[in-house]
Amino acid sequence: MLPADSVNFPPDCESVVRALWDHLDGETDPETTRSIDEHLASCEGCRSHADFERDVVERISALRREHSNPDRLKSEVLAALQDAGLGG
Repeated sequence: MLPADSVNFPPDCESVVRALWDHLDGETDPETTRSIDEHLASCEGCRSHADFERDVVERISALRREHSNPDRLKSEVLAALQDAGLGG
């Protein structure tokens, strides 16, 4: 999946994609949260993007719980990104 900055989204999709990290972290206000949730329920493209970002957050969290060594964690995260087709 390409970074949000390299894809041309419709205006309503662009605002949702740009707010996804805050949304996934529970840092959006209730009105914004409701608006994003409604958009995700009706937009397959944004929902797929949100699912991908949620998966990245969950994988990093899982790796962080497994490893107390920051260098090893970095290596594991880079390997996971490469497995997802996002690494070089």
